[in-house]
Amino acid sequence: MITFKYLLLGLTYLGFGWGYLPWLRMNRAPIAILGSAFAVDLEILYLKTAWQAIDPRKMVVSCEWRS
Repeated sequence: MITFKYLLLGLTYLGFGWGYLPWLRMNRAPIAILGSAFAVDLEILYLKTAWQAIDPRKMVVSCEWRS
């Protein structure tokens, strides 16, 4: 199980480094969401700690309007 946890963290950081995972067709945002969800699920990171790490002041949704 420890090996799987390290594999998950390694794939997550590899996706951050490349900017995408080609075999999953994901960019950084879904990689971050899935990596953190799996980290909480495998108890690499506790849910309370994960919630405390979120800074709501920096969460901004940007959209571009085109006519």
